[in-house]
Amino acid sequence: EIADLLIPAFNTPSGVPHSTVNLVSGRAWSPSWNQGNAFLAEFGSLQLEWNYLSKRLGDPIYGEKAKKINDVIDAASSSRFSGVFPISFNVNSKSFVGDELKIGARGDSFYEILLKQWIQDRNQTRLKQLYDEAMTGINEQLVIKNQASNLTYIAEKRGGRLYHQMDHLVCFIAGTLALDGDPDHLSLAKELMKTCYHYYALNPTGIAPEIGGFNENGFFNQAPHYLLRPETVESLFYLWRITSDSIYREWGWNIWQAIDKHCKTDCGYSGINNVGILSHVKDDRMESFFLAETLKYLYLLFSPNDVIPIHTYVF
Repeated sequence: EIADLLIPAFNTPSGVPHSTVNLVSGRAWSPSWNQGNAFLAEFGSLQLEWNYLSKRLGDPIYGEKAKKINDVIDAASSSRFSGVFPISFNVNSKSFVGDELKIGARGDSFYEILLKQWIQDRNQTRLKQLYDEAMTGINEQLVIKNQASNLTYIAEKRGGRLYHQMDHLVCFIAGTLALDGDPDHLSLAKELMKTCYHYYALNPTGIAPEIGGFNENGFFNQAPHYLLRPETVESLFYLWRITSDSIYREWGWNIWQAIDKHCKTDCGYSGINNVGILSHVKDDRMESFFLAETLKYLYLLFSPNDVIPIHTYVF
């Protein structure tokens, strides 16, 4: 029923859905502040669920909608920058817009779902090829090691210029790189996992900022608030399951203790306004992903490996 209510968003010349749909009227649109363009992380992240929905219901319409998106993305691959896609897409002209490259906000989960679609159906070899090309492009263009901190991060690129910052959202990529089975990717995954843990460990609260920055002095909190995000503990879960290195459970336990200490309230958990000071203020919000992802991955991190085994289930 929910998927049926979302289908009007796909009524575009390209078949790529708008970002928002009114569930009552069916009117759909993408944000005016992005010139009406849709974002890669939004239309590029629904395929896993929609393919599964068709399989479970025996109704091909949902999987067909997902496949159309993949076909359009592939056809527009000339817009890529050495495998990496810009984050904005014009649903009318069927083309990517601009040259903003980032693996964080508005770009992130597309790359994760590329890989997971292939894991879901190993016949989707073109999707695995797109994923591999993207990881090569990311490594060549955006991966940087900060000498002062000895931490590896994934920068952003706009107008041909690198911006030396990394969203907490990017921390999903360590788990994705570990999951794809490439030994070289696993080495990079471990480096990025160390960075993402240090986002937490380098702060007096033991909690990570929304955005970290890097300069000649090392790491700093560029956006110091915390929203209860799941990406670091998600990757810790995958790294633990794949390597059996107990350091990932240790890091996860340290993160959980900090969250429980600084974010717990009488009725749940809250984000905080500044992870860099102990006199922080709670923001009185518990995002839905805290229950859906952060706590889920923490639970799985400390569960036996036969609880939702990663080589049997993809999620």
